[in-house]
Amino acid sequence: MVVPLCLGPNVFGGMLVLVLGLGLGLGLGLGLGLGLGLGLGLGLGLGLGLGLGLGLGLGLGLGLGLGLGLNLGLGLS
Repeated sequence: MVVPLCLGPNVFGGMLVLVLGLGLGLGLGLGLGLGLGLGLGLGLGLGLGLGLGLGLGLGLGLGLGLGLGLNLGLGLS
């Protein structure tokens, strides 16, 4: 393949930069997207799960415990 000297380095350099740029862009984009998505998803999921679980557990436990305790205590006395 014969390429004129005036076009050779510029064309190949441009293509190389373009391919490298696309590769880096895709790699960084996918990496950051997946990393942030997974991080945020896990963080929010764990946070919401723990918050709801603790809130519901404490609420139900305290409510039932106090209700039963008061009812039994008043009923027995």
